[in-house]
Amino acid sequence: MLARCLLSCLVVIAIGCENRTVQSAAPTPTPRLVALPTATEVFNLRSKCVELGDKILENNFVGSALTQEVKSHYNPETNRCYVELDVHAANLDEYEKHPISRYLFDGQTKDMLASSKQEKGVLSGSIYDPDDILAGYDKANAMIDSRMADDRKQ
Repeated sequence: MLARCLLSCLVVIAIGCENRTVQSAAPTPTPRLVALPTATEVFNLRSKCVELGDKILENNFVGSALTQEVKSHYNPETNRCYVELDVHAANLDEYEKHPISRYLFDGQTKDMLASSKQEKGVLSGSIYDPDDILAGYDKANAMIDSRMADDRKQ
């Protein structure tokens, strides 16, 4: 009888421990260390990001056969301003003869983060990260696309 009682207690203890282990294994969300900006702050930061993009455009000179466009994107989650500069033929008839280039900049530091180029059918691309310098065209474009994605549509 005592043996049966002890066995029952051990089973209950084992089941209880097992349930506690399962409960404690659940991941806990990492708390944000910094609060997200308010809607007004995001508006102001996006406006500032546009200004930073315009400065990058103003300081980039291209020949008369080329034209360039700039897009900016402030991401409130990362608190970063990204600027994409696209360079291509000004005359659409010459589009095939001139390179089509995309550049991604950190808007605040003006550091180039990635670039991709399509010239006469040859594709090339780089990510300027010490761990991934020779990234290739597809990887560089994917990075540019991901940084420039509009978080308001997601």
